[in-house]
Amino acid sequence: KKVKAVALYLADLESMASAGLRVIVFARQKMGATVKIYVVAPQPIVQETIEVSGFSQAVTLLTAAEAGKVQ
Repeated sequence: KKVKAVALYLADLESMASAGLRVIVFARQKMGATVKIYVVAPQPIVQETIEVSGFSQAVTLLTAAEAGKVQ
């Protein structure tokens, strides 16, 4: 069975360095463009890092309340 989506629950993550961003890039490259990557409930500083770096174009950012949208 093929993976259709990956959800990263980041509510407890207090920061994200470049190594963390590389993991997201690596996941995107290995899984392909058809697999959706969800980042759920990131702390404001983590969300800012994802947005400033441009990675928000490769993932879907969701609040904790929106986590049910992960399919």
